[in-house]
Amino acid sequence: TWEFLEKEDEYPKVKKAVERFQKLYDSISGEEVAGWRPGTKKDSGSADANAGSKDLSPEELLKAATIYFETITKKMVEIAKNYKEKGKDLKNPQVSQQFQMEASTDANEAAEDAMKETGVT
Repeated sequence: TWEFLEKEDEYPKVKKAVERFQKLYDSISGEEVAGWRPGTKKDSGSADANAGSKDLSPEELLKAATIYFETITKKMVEIAKNYKEKGKDLKNPQVSQQFQMEASTDANEAAEDAMKETGVT
């Protein structure tokens, strides 16, 4: 993931996925990690990144996390089935990297759409 973020202009969806996961982690743990990257100080997360966002109740957070991760899982399984149907070998490192890149972007996009439908952004 960090390798893709070194070229964030080429992989904006990966950057968005990492930021969303970091914000979710912030909400769950109370520890600010949004915006953190390897080689940066832990407190370098942007305080402005959470400005205007409302805190979720534990029930809302659980519901949002469930929707988010179920959607990601469903999309990743769908992509893996598609790869297998096309005869691609997921044990091949190049194919595996291609799968991970496609799955991380497409699955995250699907999860974001699902989150928007629930009103959580």
